[in-house]
Amino acid sequence: MDLEGLSTNQSDPDSWLTVVNDTVVGPHPKSANAANIVVWSLVCACITVFGLGLATCKFFRDQYEKPENKLKRKKRSEVEKKDREEKAVTAVKRDPIMAENFLQRLKQKKSDKYLNIEVRAIVRNQDEFPYSVSMTPENVLKNVNQDVVPYDHARVILQSVPHRENGYINASYIDGYSQEKEYIASQGPKQKTVPAFWHMVWQESVHCIVMATGLFENASQQCDKYWGDVFSMQKYVRHGDIHIWLDSTMEIAQLTIRNFRIKRDGEAEERSVKHFEMVGFNDEATDPGFLLDCIRRVNTFMLGVTGPILVHCRCGGGKTAVFIALDCCLKQLEREGCIDIYSTVLHLRKFRKNMVRTLYQYRLIYEAAAMHIQCGTTVVPSAQLPAVVQRLAIKDPRTRLHGFEKEHQIIKNIATRLSIGDCAGGHRSENRTKSRDIMLLPPERARPYLLTSESSDNGTDFINAVFIDGYYQENNFLVTQWPMQNTINDIWRLIYDYKIMSLVVLNDVKYSRSHPCFWPSDLDVEHKYGPIGVRYIGCQKFPNIVIRAFAVRKNLTCMSDITAEYAVVKTFQLTCWPAKEKTPHSSKSMIYLMGCVEEWQQRTNPLNPVCIMSKDGYTRCGVYCVTNICLDQLKAEGEVDVFGAVRVVKKNRPDLVPNVVEYVFCYSFVVTVLDIMQEDKPKIVITGPASKGGQVNRGYHVDMSGLHGNLFNNDEFSNLITKTSQISFHQGFDIQPPLDSKNLAAKGHITTQRAALAHLQIPSIDSVSVSSAESIYESDQGESLIMNKPVVPNLTVANGVRMGSRYEENNNVRVQNGHGNLTNSSFSGNGPLATPSAFYSTASSSRSSNSEIFRGDFVPTQKPLRESRTKRPTLRRQDATDSDAVEMKMLETKNQTDESLSLQISPL
Repeated sequence: MDLEGLSTNQSDPDSWLTVVNDTVVGPHPKSANAANIVVWSLVCACITVFGLGLATCKFFRDQYEKPENKLKRKKRSEVEKKDREEKAVTAVKRDPIMAENFLQRLKQKKSDKYLNIEVRAIVRNQDEFPYSVSMTPENVLKNVNQDVVPYDHARVILQSVPHRENGYINASYIDGYSQEKEYIASQGPKQKTVPAFWHMVWQESVHCIVMATGLFENASQQCDKYWGDVFSMQKYVRHGDIHIWLDSTMEIAQLTIRNFRIKRDGEAEERSVKHFEMVGFNDEATDPGFLLDCIRRVNTFMLGVTGPILVHCRCGGGKTAVFIALDCCLKQLEREGCIDIYSTVLHLRKFRKNMVRTLYQYRLIYEAAAMHIQCGTTVVPSAQLPAVVQRLAIKDPRTRLHGFEKEHQIIKNIATRLSIGDCAGGHRSENRTKSRDIMLLPPERARPYLLTSESSDNGTDFINAVFIDGYYQENNFLVTQWPMQNTINDIWRLIYDYKIMSLVVLNDVKYSRSHPCFWPSDLDVEHKYGPIGVRYIGCQKFPNIVIRAFAVRKNLTCMSDITAEYAVVKTFQLTCWPAKEKTPHSSKSMIYLMGCVEEWQQRTNPLNPVCIMSKDGYTRCGVYCVTNICLDQLKAEGEVDVFGAVRVVKKNRPDLVPNVVEYVFCYSFVVTVLDIMQEDKPKIVITGPASKGGQVNRGYHVDMSGLHGNLFNNDEFSNLITKTSQISFHQGFDIQPPLDSKNLAAKGHITTQRAALAHLQIPSIDSVSVSSAESIYESDQGESLIMNKPVVPNLTVANGVRMGSRYEENNNVRVQNGHGNLTNSSFSGNGPLATPSAFYSTASSSRSSNSEIFRGDFVPTQKPLRESRTKRPTLRRQDATDSDAVEMKMLETKNQTDESLSLQISPL
C-alpha cells in the first residue's frame, strides 16, 4: 500500500491516521470524538427547530380557530365576495348574442353562474316608475300580489264602468318587439275581479287569451274559473254586462284550447276569443319545447286577427313575463339574427313591476331560446311531409350525414340525462334484480308505484316501467320490459293497479327462462300470479297480429265470502317484427294494431294508460309511442311533428328510439299513412248527431243501416287492409259549413278520408239517419255477419278537435235462423271520423281454421264515460258485473262439415 500521501506522523495528535507496523489502523481517537460531537449537535439542533416549529404551528392554529377570528374571516370573505359580485353586476351590459354563438355563450354562463349575476343586474338597473294608483286603499284588495302591479303610465284603464267602480284592474300594456301595446299582462282574475277582466277583454278587442298556468298548481288555486261550463243549462255565463259562450274545447297533453263567443249587453256585435290554457306551465319543471309550441300556436292564430294578446298567470309577473319575453326574443332572432334576453327583461320592467321574478324563470327563457336555435320549427303540414322526407334523405357532402341523422343527433344532445339519484328506486338492493339492464331505470318522478302488496321477498313497489306522455293526455303510455321469472307477478300487479285494459307486445319471442310466458294458456282456468288472479278467455288471430283476452281480478283472502269482480284485459301482439330486425315488416299491420288498441280503449276507458312492452323495454316501444302521437296529431290538426314526438317520449326514458333506423321508420310510417289516406276510393257520406251544448265529444255515432258489405276471410285480410274510402262527415244540426277552418270539427263539418278496412268492403252509400234501428249484413254467399266495434284507426286529416269519448248505447246482436241482426249499432272512431270495421265471424270458417273466438263469461260491455274536467283524471276500472257483462259465445251449426263460428254480443 502506498502511504506517501498520508500523514503518518505518530507524534502529531491531530493526525487522523495511526500507523502501526507500517499499517494504517484508523483515525486518531481525539478526532473521532470531535466528529461525534458535531453530529450530535446537528441532531439536537434539528430536534429543537422541529419542536419550535410544532409549537409555533399549534399557536397559530389555536389563534386561527378562535371564534372571533372565524367571524372576522367570514365577514371579510363576504365583503370580498360582495365586492366581486358588485363589480360583475356593474359590468353587465346590453350585449346581443348572435345565434351561432348563443349555445356556447349559454354553456359558459351556466358554468360561471353568470345568469344569477344578470338577474341581480336586472333588479339593480331597472327603471323605477310611480305606481300610486295600485296602492290606493280601494285597489290594494284587488291585487293578488302587492309586489307585481302596473305602473301608472302603462296600466289599463277601464272605461264606461259602473259608478261604484273606479276603472282599476291589475293589468299593464306591454310594447312588443315591433308593435306598441302588443301585449296586455294581467294577474289571474279573482272572483271579485272577473267582471272587470271580461270588461277589459271587450274594451281592448282581445281575441286571444293566454292563460300561462293551470287552474291549480300543487293543490293551490292560481286563478278563478272565469269561463262557463259547456254543459250548463243556460249555455253561457254572464259576468257584468258580458255574456260568454264556450263553443268548443280541444284538450291535448299540457294544453287546453277553447273557443269563446262573447257579446255585450246592448250591442249586436259578437266576437270570438281563442283561449290557451297552459296546464303544463309550472314553477318546477316546464318543458322548453312546450313553451315554444304554445308560442307557435298563438302567433299562428294572431295572423288572422287584430288586437293585443292578453297574457296572465296568478300574479301576472312570473310566467306571464316568461311567455312575453320569449316571444319578443324569438321575433328579434327572426329579424336580426341575435338575441338579447337581458335587455328584453329590462324592457318588460318598464311597464310592470317585477317582471321575471326568479332565476329559474330567467334560465327557462335562455333554455327555450337555445332549443329554438337548435331545433327550429319542426311541425310539418301533412301536404308538405313527403317533400320534407325527401329533403331529409339527402346526404350533406360536408358532414356526410343525411337530415335524419342530424335530427336524431340533435335530439340526443337535448335529451334529459338521468342521474343515479333520479332513478334511486331501481338502484336499491332489493330492486336491482328486477331490471334487465341496471343502467336502464325509470326516474322516480315518472315511474308507477305498485299499490297491491305481495307477501313474497320480491313484493316491493318497484317495476321497471315508466310513464310516457301521449298527444291527448299526459301519462298515456306505460313502457316496460318483458317480465323475468321473478317479475311475472309484478306485471299483473301493474295491470291491475293502474287499470290497464290494453297491453301491446311488440315481440314474438320464443319462450325461455330469460323470456318466460307470463300469461296463462288454459281456457277458463284461473291462475294466480301473487295476489292477482288471471283467467284466459280466448284469442283471435289475424295476419301479423294475435289478440288475447284475459279476465283479471284481485284475490281477496281476508274475507272468504267476498269475491272480486273480473275486469277484461286484452293483449295485442305484433308478430311481424323479427328479433334481429330494427323495423317491422308491415307498416299496415301496425296501423291495424293501433286501431285494435284504440277501439278497445274506447270501449273500456280511454283515460286509462296503454302498456307497451318489448324485450328490453326501450327498443320498439319508442316507435309505437311516436307513431301513435303522430297519428293523433295528424287526425286532430292535419300536421305532423315527428321530431317533437321523439323529443317528448325521450323525456322520461332517453333510451327510446335509440338509433336512426327507428327514427327514419317513424317518418316512413306517417308517409305510409298519408299514402293510404290519399288513395282514390268511392266517397261515403256519414251523418252524425249534433254535439252536446257545443262540446265536441269523442266518437261520432254512425248508423250504417242499409249498407251491405262483403266479408272476407283471414287469408284475404292482408290484401283488404289497403282498402280505403273517402268520407265526408256532416252533423245533423248544421246548415252550412262554418267559415273558420280551425273550428271545422267543432261545428261538425269534416271532410277527410277513411282508413284501411279489415274484412269489410264498403261501397258508396247515401246519407242516412242516425235513428235507423236495424241493419242486416250478409256476405255474397248469403252468410250472416255479426260485427263488433270498429278497430281500424281513424286516419283523418282535418282541422279537428279532440273529442270526449263515450258510447251512449250498447250493441244488441241477435242470431236468428243463421242471420245476424245488429240493433242500435253505433260505430265510433277517435277523432272526427268513424270507421266501421271490426272483428267478424262468418258462417263459413273453412278458410279461417286458425282463428279462435273470444269466449268466457266475463267480458265487459261499454259504459257511458263521464267527461273529464281535470287533466289528471282518476283511473277507473271497467269491471264485468252481472248487470252489464257481455257474453261471447261460440255457436255451432248442424252442418258438421261447414262449421259455423259466430261471435254474439248481447247484454246479460
